[in-house]
Amino acid sequence: MSEDAKPQADTSFEERASAYLDDIEGMALPLLVSGGDLLEAEFTSLRAASDALRPAFEELAGTFSGPYRERGHQMLWELMRATAEIVHVGHHSAVQTRRNDEEAEKEGRASDRVARFDMAVLDVAEQKGRKISKSREFVRDVAPGVKEQANLDKLPRKDKIWASVDRLKAEGFAQGLSTDIRK
Repeated sequence: MSEDAKPQADTSFEERASAYLDDIEGMALPLLVSGGDLLEAEFTSLRAASDALRPAFEELAGTFSGPYRERGHQMLWELMRATAEIVHVGHHSAVQTRRNDEEAEKEGRASDRVARFDMAVLDVAEQKGRKISKSREFVRDVAPGVKEQANLDKLPRKDKIWASVDRLKAEGFAQGLSTDIRK
């Protein structure tokens, strides 16, 4: 039977604890090396906790003596396992929350770009005295102004302007209705 396959009861507290600490340090190391997903405060906190982990454990484990040694080690082991599970789940939850926040921020930026584009179509149509419509003539008349106002590299395609017209009409920004999109 390999060392890794030994039943837990056959391994000493010290061996299990050392392997556990190796695992915890193994979780911290990639985070410390990459640091990409961590805020500066998280990185600093993780560094301090990582540096303090093994010395604190060894000192605490050494305080158990006499009849309390085995029970103290068992309780410490249970505390460590429970803590690791909570931290593991909490970390994955925080990472998922951060991803969700980043996705929402990206979607918000995309929504802002769409709203700015729609506002440019509406403003240019008003300036030109054009009724908002899905026609080639409308696209031809407003595209240069939309390019300039929205600061685009090239003229917007017909389908983009027509999608904007659909959104504007759905919002009630048609000829004869309020055209104040900023309300």
